[in-house]
Amino acid sequence: MNTTAVLTKFYEVYVSGENRFAQFEYDGVTYRYIAPCIVIGVERKNDGVRITDMERTVLDGINDFQKIAGLEELLRCLDLVPHVNEKKLLILSRSL
Repeated sequence: MNTTAVLTKFYEVYVSGENRFAQFEYDGVTYRYIAPCIVIGVERKNDGVRITDMERTVLDGINDFQKIAGLEELLRCLDLVPHVNEKKLLILSRSL
């Protein structure tokens, strides 16, 4: 299963992956499925969990900034990103 998630300040997690699921709430957090717009830029950790790489995370945030609390919050988040691979960012952006 290929899955990524973004936690918003409103206690919502948008999960993208191959397997669609019904929205649910757990421990005060609402989990919502969102269809993936691209399938590259995902890494598998040693424990088997898949996460997006930094470049994919940046592009997802830009593409769906209204879901992560708006433009101001996006700009604050981008300011915290230490480094991105520009070539990889361009390749990923062409996949949108």
